[in-house]
Amino acid sequence: MEHEAHQELHKNIPIVPMLGYYGLASTRKFFEPEYDGRDIDRLQQAIEKFKRHPRSHMLERSLADLAIHAIDLQKPYFK
Repeated sequence: MEHEAHQELHKNIPIVPMLGYYGLASTRKFFEPEYDGRDIDRLQQAIEKFKRHPRSHMLERSLADLAIHAIDLQKPYFK
């Protein structure tokens, strides 16, 4: 990503909320990058799988929703 586009991205979307320990571990288990242009979608799907796990806590699910939303907002900058 070019420097100017990267600055514009962070100006408009300053953060992607960090998942908790179990959310990160679970997402990593479900996500394997393939570097084919669809990794962002696969990352969101992995976060969604974690969110639907019956033992995920309500706060973890809320963080997952925020992360997915923030990633959606960033997608136009990746193209």
